[in-house]
Amino acid sequence: MSGGVQRHGGRGGGARPGAKVRRGVSAIGSVCLGVALAACGHLVPSLETVYGEAQVMDSDQPPLVVVHGIFGSQLRDAHTGQAVWPPPDDWNRRSVSSSNVELLPAHAHALSEPGSQYALGGDLFRVLEEFGGYRRAEAGARPTGDGHPYYVFLYDWRQDSVEIARQFDSFLGEIRQAHGDPKTRVDVIAHGTGGLIVRYYLRYGTKDVTRNNDFAVSLAGSQYVRRVILLGTPNLGSVEMLRTVAVGNEIDGVSLTPDWAWQLPSLYQFFPHPISQPLLSAAGEPADLDHFDIETWVNNQWGPFTSPPFDRAHGNSSYRRPTMEKYLERARRFIWSLTVPTENPTVRYVVFGGACHRTPAKALLEADGGVLRLRFGSDAPSEHAADTELLLHEPGDGLVTKSSLLARQTFDPTIARHRYSDFPLLYAAFFCARHNQLERNYDLQNNLLNALLSADPT
Repeated sequence: MSGGVQRHGGRGGGARPGAKVRRGVSAIGSVCLGVALAACGHLVPSLETVYGEAQVMDSDQPPLVVVHGIFGSQLRDAHTGQAVWPPPDDWNRRSVSSSNVELLPAHAHALSEPGSQYALGGDLFRVLEEFGGYRRAEAGARPTGDGHPYYVFLYDWRQDSVEIARQFDSFLGEIRQAHGDPKTRVDVIAHGTGGLIVRYYLRYGTKDVTRNNDFAVSLAGSQYVRRVILLGTPNLGSVEMLRTVAVGNEIDGVSLTPDWAWQLPSLYQFFPHPISQPLLSAAGEPADLDHFDIETWVNNQWGPFTSPPFDRAHGNSSYRRPTMEKYLERARRFIWSLTVPTENPTVRYVVFGGACHRTPAKALLEADGGVLRLRFGSDAPSEHAADTELLLHEPGDGLVTKSSLLARQTFDPTIARHRYSDFPLLYAAFFCARHNQLERNYDLQNNLLNALLSADPT
């Protein structure tokens, strides 16, 4: 066995797969017989010991749906079958159409490989199957055999988030049809930005509320969902997404240029929420600059408006400016639609994430020849080197900060939540694990199974 379970004793004194386990003192006591008495005070029982009965007990456990996040699925061209992500050598031409900046249709055929920066690793599925009594099923096919069915929702993460929410609705419809019950509800585990897709769906269903500023929360999708567990979800956005569009980034060894990244609608919708004040002045104070305003990007030569690749002489702005302006405004509304206050939510979130790694949280603005350059982390001006840790980083999982995970404008718990940061939190737990290794942490696995299998109402 691999991952956190092995490091903490694996199956140790637990029962064989599928066997019933007597819970309580006798089960724990039997494990202690196999270790020194001095160690019993620090005993970590195997997951099989604690959850072994889940594999053989009949219950009303609903279907489970697992949702990945951005960069979380492998993509193929829908027409040619050639790879879009991870990209081939000519990925810049295959990923987008330079003539109309519309995404070429792509099919998500598998999750990204474990180890990828944003990947949902295989340990989650192993834990669900070995200790949670779950088994993989396909949406649309009637589930057969023993165990609780779980499904993986694959999608093209480059697309607009509202469109993905509509696909998620269709996916749940296939599950309900396969189960022969139009009232079937599911549990959801959402990793990374996949949690924002689920949150939008719970609030608005398939309705597009980003066409204006009237965010009338209907809770339309909540009727089909029982529980939601968010793993490393940037509930107030991620400065890494801003970095990717503004100056470029490196993901899994692939250099993403702004000339490519700006054409992906989803990236904008995961920008930092304005209430998190992600831009800092040279003095380290919140800057009065709107990162959702197209003028900010054009005037400061960010993203596709740099030179090169932006070439004013050849009129590249003729489609870049209006298209990006549309993406920015739509993203602004999407982000606010997730946090405007609502009454009587029927689903409250269980939130798990990392909180012990240095995580990018802010960007510094540096005046340079009449424009403001964005500086991230080690790119910050040398005069701020000593303050970089304090200014630009917060605790998190390396990609998602603790404050964003909690949908709070600050990680300081003594400061009240912003009034426009509505987030129906049931409870949260923090672990020392990086974003792509969260599900390998034994304590997270234990908490996850307990949340999923609990018979107590939420």
